[in-house]
Amino acid sequence: TLKLAYDPQAVVDEQTGTAVVTGTITCSRTTKPTITANIGQQLGNSAYRTGSGRRTVLCAAKTPTRFSIDVASTSSPGLSDGPASVKLLATGCDASGCTKTSAGGDLLLVRKLK
Repeated sequence: TLKLAYDPQAVVDEQTGTAVVTGTITCSRTTKPTITANIGQQLGNSAYRTGSGRRTVLCAAKTPTRFSIDVASTSSPGLSDGPASVKLLATGCDASGCTKTSAGGDLLLVRKLK
């Protein structure tokens, strides 16, 4: 089994429109799951903003593992500070088979300090 949790805030670089989503994944057995993150953001009357990223992590059995995923903007304008929504999907396989899990909800993007 996989358990996925994300941190309620993510740092966004407003110049590039890229955000960094962080959190933890816990695996019942040691595996290398791939985590995909998708961000959506509606700010006022501006165009809907989106971003996507993916990372493979080494997850030790029954030990929460921290992850960090660079989520590149897939829209113009790019991601900006403010409220957003996030959807995460983790898939992992070993000799016994494959499993997947998801998590999602509200996310606050905060401006990267210079």
